[in-house]
Amino acid sequence: METKLTYAQMNNLNSRTLHFERFIPVECEGIGRQRSGGLCMLWRRHVDATLMDYSSNHVSLSVGDTGPQQSWQVTGLYGWLDRNSRHRTFQLLRRIAPSHSMPWMCMGDFNETFWSWEKSGGNTHRTRCMEEFWETTTNLNLQDLGFSGNKFTWSNGRAGEDNILVRLDRAFANPHWRVLFSGSRVLHLPRINSDHSPILVICDHIGSLNDQKIHKKRLFRFEKMWLENEQCTSIVELGWNQNNPLLSLAERTKKCGERLRKWDKETFGNLGQTIKATRDRIDTQQRQPQTEEMIREIKVLQCNLDDMLKQEETFWFQRSQALWLKEGDRNTSFFHSKASQRKRRKNISRIQNRDGEWVNGEVEVGKRLWNKK
Repeated sequence: METKLTYAQMNNLNSRTLHFERFIPVECEGIGRQRSGGLCMLWRRHVDATLMDYSSNHVSLSVGDTGPQQSWQVTGLYGWLDRNSRHRTFQLLRRIAPSHSMPWMCMGDFNETFWSWEKSGGNTHRTRCMEEFWETTTNLNLQDLGFSGNKFTWSNGRAGEDNILVRLDRAFANPHWRVLFSGSRVLHLPRINSDHSPILVICDHIGSLNDQKIHKKRLFRFEKMWLENEQCTSIVELGWNQNNPLLSLAERTKKCGERLRKWDKETFGNLGQTIKATRDRIDTQQRQPQTEEMIREIKVLQCNLDDMLKQEETFWFQRSQALWLKEGDRNTSFFHSKASQRKRRKNISRIQNRDGEWVNGEVEVGKRLWNKK
């Protein structure tokens, strides 16, 4: 999907919000509202990836983090928007295609449909472009990875008969990549403050360990996000101002905590689940006929989602203790990562017994720690 950002803006966005250690930005073209294009490929430090090739319409990386398997190519592509230049997209695909033995996955906004049902509303699509699209992918042995979710990935945001919906974004892969990641799937996520739906490619996870977990009692924490709610002060006052004058400081603090826990559950619930439910509802609404009323409802849901994402950001900011970062940046994933790092540092994942053997898993580690024999 096009970023419509300059190199400096992309660099600033990554340093303030995304926090990827490696990234390749491609500048957009034009100025102001006339901007178009712009790409960026981002990845983490632990991913063994190297730049293979790039242009104003694509970025290709060689990824070698599949263990003993061979490296594979991933390409992010933005197709030409002008109808008379669509053939350049297919020429680019043919140029950047790897050798037949190298696994390849190509994803992005191709600005072209593959089938007639992938467009709803507007003018009839030119079949010649679709035919060339189909011929190119067939000759390159690329297969559509399919999707789950809304079948359209772009909307013009208008209501009624003026509404146009198109599937422009997709992911292709050759058979070698599909064998390497046989459990992969593609999700079309809801459109949030954009006319495009993000597409998420999930690869299968090899070597995952299903360890038995111990459910621990949750510690009480005063959540900073509570302070943004007007009811917080009155809840604390109700918990503190008990009629019993003999209550100690510890007992009053406990009463406050109990009331805050109950209020938190009733007011905020499970924030992660609520965010997911709101996203799902937006996705459902976006699949319905886009009337004026429906568009207003979607905007209300998006505003509510923004509020909840701010609460989630504050929640993980508090746990990350990354006080050198400013609040207000959408750093939720980074804060979550920092909090997880702190949790891992305090966690004993394995111990060595008297025979020199390593014992893994919370349950077995717990048994060895408490075993006095």
